[in-house]
Amino acid sequence: MTIRELVDDAVFLAEHGKYIGALNNVLSAISGSSRKTYPKGTPSRTNPNDKRGMGDKEAFCLFLKQRLYELVGGRVRDDGSFGGMMAIRIDGMDTTIEAVLYEHFRCSLTHEGKLPATVQFEEEGGFSLQDRSIKFGFRDGMVHLQKGWIGALVSVVSEAKCNGPEFGIEHFELQPKGGVDIEEFKRKIGEQFGISPGRIGILRTLVEFATPDRLEAATHDELKEILAASLKAGALNGGALTGLALSPGGESLANWTGQLTERGAQALKQLAGGYVRVRVS
Repeated sequence: MTIRELVDDAVFLAEHGKYIGALNNVLSAISGSSRKTYPKGTPSRTNPNDKRGMGDKEAFCLFLKQRLYELVGGRVRDDGSFGGMMAIRIDGMDTTIEAVLYEHFRCSLTHEGKLPATVQFEEEGGFSLQDRSIKFGFRDGMVHLQKGWIGALVSVVSEAKCNGPEFGIEHFELQPKGGVDIEEFKRKIGEQFGISPGRIGILRTLVEFATPDRLEAATHDELKEILAASLKAGALNGGALTGLALSPGGESLANWTGQLTERGAQALKQLAGGYVRVRVS
């Protein structure tokens, strides 16, 4: 069975009210996707001295953590790092949500055929694949996950770069131009324009959204509209606009109507010059 078939079956089961079966299928698809991303023999990040390499749990959790981060709008940094996700308290310990999904859902359903007393999956109401809400609550000493998680986890798998060919999706990513030390390049732009690393990160998202070639060829008026287009498309949110519009110690990079200022447009164009967009195989 392929990962695509696991996901298609998960959607079919969810549409017919079989939510636990759907969850089991999509968690299996995440396990498979994690091993495509981190094959057997990949060095462990939590225990680099372990000659066995990265275990199934570590691969599952690392893959899921990054994809959930991307799902809520996070961007993996140029050095490959990314932010953390939510942690919840279960069995008296703070545990990451990806570990809960692996230990209390994936393993229990696979090895015991049922969910443990620590968790419950909400099954009331209809199912929509467009519902990707990753909400949970605590009640009667249990962690309750809502059905939006099925749509979210389907997206985690189907929109992952490693699964592009199976789902007919082309994926692209930014890479530094040949010979460019991208961290030094960004540092110099930050110094030149008086921009913090966080604002450089927002501008990098704009480079990813609009593509370097388009930005390098754009007029100043076109550049100024890039931010508005990214906000409309959902590539950036209002928090990013606030970050660009606030001007601690200098001129702002954008106005509150969603347009880049002249300074912001110049910084964006210069940043785009350090990247190329490549297709991910």
